[in-house]
Amino acid sequence: MSRLPPFILKNARAAATATVATPATVGEGCGNNSRNSSSEPPATKTSDPAAVATIASVAVAVAEEEFSWSERAEAQRWRDAFEEKAAIREHDGGLPRAEAEAAALRDVATRWRSENPLPASDRAACCHCGKPAPCTPVLADNGHAWLHEHCWAPMNEKRQREALDAVTRMLHASKNNA
Repeated sequence: MSRLPPFILKNARAAATATVATPATVGEGCGNNSRNSSSEPPATKTSDPAAVATIASVAVAVAEEEFSWSERAEAQRWRDAFEEKAAIREHDGGLPRAEAEAAALRDVATRWRSENPLPASDRAACCHCGKPAPCTPVLADNGHAWLHEHCWAPMNEKRQREALDAVTRMLHASKNNA
């Protein structure tokens, strides 16, 4: 797989999905042609089924490449943030590399949590345990998530584990794709 930039992939996809015009369709829709009186552009036809198959296979390959490229780009974005945080803590903070990486992982997990907030919930039930009458609102995506006071700590621990797992998966993915 190539690592083409998105603008090249976009142009390749446009070229791959284009149809091939035959000599019979080139003149249609131009000038005062009585066969086509509408203002719509003429439809193109393909005379070679092998050409259609080739174009289709290229279009599929380009689409697959772009999808996997975006996943790799996202994983690389988190890898870059992690490496930057670890380097700052190691070089500027004087921490050993292992401690700098552990702190950087916590920093990146905190960033993941801010980019992936809790969804808003109904005030009728706690977003952690699901029981009625929650009393504590927490800022969430497009509103608030409601919790019982005793559910705050377990919910926070659960979210931190989710963040660490998500970031760790992306860091491993970016290392494997390098």
